[in-house]
Amino acid sequence: MVRKSLGKFCFSTLATLALTGAGIVCLPAIVGAVPAGPTWNSPTALGPDDWSAVAYGGGTFVAVGENGEFSSSTNGITWGTPSSLPGHWQSITYGEGAFVAVDDSGKITHSTDGGVTWSTPASGPVGWSAVTYGNGTFVAVSQGGKITHSTDGAVTWSTPTNVAGGWSGVTYGNGTFVAVALDGYSASSTNGITWSTPQNLSGAVWSGVAYGDGVFVTLSEDGYVAHSSDGMNWSTPSAYPGNWASVAFGNGTFVAVDYDGTTAYSRDGIAWSVPAPLPPGGWHGVGFGQGMFVAVAYNSHTAYANWAAPQPPTGVMASSGNGNVIVSWTAPTNTGTTPITGFTATVSPGGLICTTTTTSCVITGLANGTTYSVTVTATNSIGASDPSTAVSVTPTAPASLASAKLAATGTNLTLPLGLATALLGLGGFGSLAAQRRRRRV
Repeated sequence: MVRKSLGKFCFSTLATLALTGAGIVCLPAIVGAVPAGPTWNSPTALGPDDWSAVAYGGGTFVAVGENGEFSSSTNGITWGTPSSLPGHWQSITYGEGAFVAVDDSGKITHSTDGGVTWSTPASGPVGWSAVTYGNGTFVAVSQGGKITHSTDGAVTWSTPTNVAGGWSGVTYGNGTFVAVALDGYSASSTNGITWSTPQNLSGAVWSGVAYGDGVFVTLSEDGYVAHSSDGMNWSTPSAYPGNWASVAFGNGTFVAVDYDGTTAYSRDGIAWSVPAPLPPGGWHGVGFGQGMFVAVAYNSHTAYANWAAPQPPTGVMASSGNGNVIVSWTAPTNTGTTPITGFTATVSPGGLICTTTTTSCVITGLANGTTYSVTVTATNSIGASDPSTAVSVTPTAPASLASAKLAATGTNLTLPLGLATALLGLGGFGSLAAQRRRRRV
């Protein structure tokens, strides 16, 4: 399946103008001031294939191509020599320890060793355009209006279900599968088997869909973007110039690539950056893993953009206090793509926190005698690190009782600390014992 290039264009509802590598283009009202986003490295050549999709899982990136090849990378930068995998591969995903790829002639294959070896492709009745994984189920969709699923690690697949639409993209999030179509439709399913009645989203040529931070986002080949919180009720599509091919989510950010060599990003799926050129173009797929976005192109190129949160703090220590704990740690040496802006210490149970820009803070409001688990995260402008290794601590009340032994009687006497201190100041327990002896005379 060869995608067509629609070029740059303007809409009557556009609000601003911008100058890009392609000249002056119109920008819609959804383009606004957004925080800084990923910066791409210079693309590098990768073999002769027209790369169509990339996925990450199990510590490895795997790319598949239109001309029947695949390649893998453990860091998203250095790739292995492409190997033959006969087929016109359109999409790839990862789940349950396996990569699964689909092609437009009906083939489906999987790899459980990081893309080194692949199963004999199973042929289907229609060509598949996209595949995803969620909640123990793989789902593949077709531009011919068919959807199939697998619940055994992509070994066997269901008889395709008729769901009217030219399905081009599918994703999973928040318990829901969502598919979008080149003929403007979308549909959703909670199990990948039974699908909602397709609804028309303004007839745009929807090509890619992704989920992140409670939002589904789809972009189209004819320059539109829409978002949804549930995959069923969508915003009115907004014009967003670009021949958009694919979108991915990672570390709080959506990143989209287009066939003409443009990239864009959004922190919330609603407000988008000004599209930026990424020559030489032909971008067809984008994925996220290991704190970076990786894009692949039809002109045999790959590119990456670091977008990493910090590594977790180390050396966490917690000291008990009266209804509180004092937490300290060592800042990570790997701060991610941007500098660390703060730290958060959290106790469990209860979830009480303290935040700081230094390397220690006090969590208050805790119950004495309760053992808590304490973790610390580091945050930069991209997001928070994974939690540190947990440590345990038990807040303790200060000693409130003093034990005294009466010298004359050998009796243990337990007194409040304040009274005991006062007695010591008046001659101590010997004076008290003498008074008791005098009373016995």
